Amino acid sequence: MRIGMQTWGSHGDIRPFMALASGLQSAGHDVTLLVTSVDGVNYSGSASALNIKLEHIASPVLQTKEEYAQLTELVFNATNPITQIKTIMTKALVPVEQEMYRAAEKLCQDNDIIIGHYFHYPIQTAAQKFTRPYVSIALSLGGIPSVNIPPAGAPNWGRGGNRFFWWLAKSILNKGIKPYVDRLRVQQGLAPADDMLLDVWFSSELNLIAVSPELCEQQEDWPENHRVCGFFNLPNIKNEGTVSSELEKFLTRGPAPVYMTFGSMVSTLPELQIELLTLFTQATELVGCRAIIQASLWKECRFESSATIHYVSHSPHGLVFPRCAAVVHHGGAGTSQAATRAGLASIVVAHIDEQKSWGAALKRMGVAPGVLVRKNLTSKALAKKIHVVLGSLAMQERAKAIGKSMRKEDGVRNAVELINEKFKKM
Repeated sequence: MRIGMQTWGSHGDIRPFMALASGLQSAGHDVTLLVTSVDGVNYSGSASALNIKLEHIASPVLQTKEEYAQLTELVFNATNPITQIKTIMTKALVPVEQEMYRAAEKLCQDNDIIIGHYFHYPIQTAAQKFTRPYVSIALSLGGIPSVNIPPAGAPNWGRGGNRFFWWLAKSILNKGIKPYVDRLRVQQGLAPADDMLLDVWFSSELNLIAVSPELCEQQEDWPENHRVCGFFNLPNIKNEGTVSSELEKFLTRGPAPVYMTFGSMVSTLPELQIELLTLFTQATELVGCRAIIQASLWKECRFESSATIHYVSHSPHGLVFPRCAAVVHHGGAGTSQAATRAGLASIVVAHIDEQKSWGAALKRMGVAPGVLVRKNLTSKALAKKIHVVLGSLAMQERAKAIGKSMRKEDGVRNAVELINEKFKKM
């Protein structure tokens, strides 16, 4: 089949699509992947190595480090999850909406099946306009209504309470977010959507959840279109680099370190990276452990590595995490699963509401303590959580067991099989 794929976002939104594109290509399909990189990372080299046809559309969305820093600060300072979503949409999606939509139209004209990021409403709109079979890819937890689980951020008050919170969540989404979608739909001659969750974000034909079943259990009251596949893991790619000789020496010359990263939530402004680097460094010193601390501007901020702390701009998590003792991270979908797959416990410092859901899921599984919140975080509070993880044999053993189970999963293969089965007559 000719399959057109389109995604938008940062590394955690693009990597899973590259993994699935590679799997579909290996299964004999003709795949084209369109990527809109918010932060300007170029994936052409990695795509070539994977034999994927990849095109960059409207990339980068944010043209300067100052723009990216402004976005992260606005999202970070917004306490309301709807405000966070609106901020991301207005700053990083709406400005390139028309260009992404035009690319999506061509993708629909040239392909038999369309696969899109659940948040990427331009591709869903184009697929509906051109009546193409559409598959959505969900990368997050807690977005599909069920009487057994509440929406992200809501308390679990049982089946009745969950019904109410889902009704409330859908009402808020439809009022606050759906107008952006409806504007584009009306421009393209379509009627306004009935519901953000049921008609826009998640395909009624096939919605593939790229999350390990260890973290996301298939609910019995979900319609058949929702299928948990597993983590879309991808071997180390060119963009992620290699283990440098300096990092290799650090890893081999002492006990396993704690890895510390806030991923795409790190501001690109030097003064804010100094603040983060200081926080991580002080926490490491309070714990008395070794650490790998990731921040892109550590050299410009004049931090120096030592026998106990090694600073990196980036590193291939898939190669480094298995050699660490634990991971401090922001609760992003990719980092949460990469750490758990490596058999490590996590210390989650959530920056936005969705990340709290990942932290809560890891805690529920017994591989993380309670979630910390980035706002007003202190090195002392972070050090306390690291102490808990490093001192908990039960948590470490649980993480190893779950990691072993996750490494047996093949989310990409499951997704390819589901797509083949759904559209085998085409």
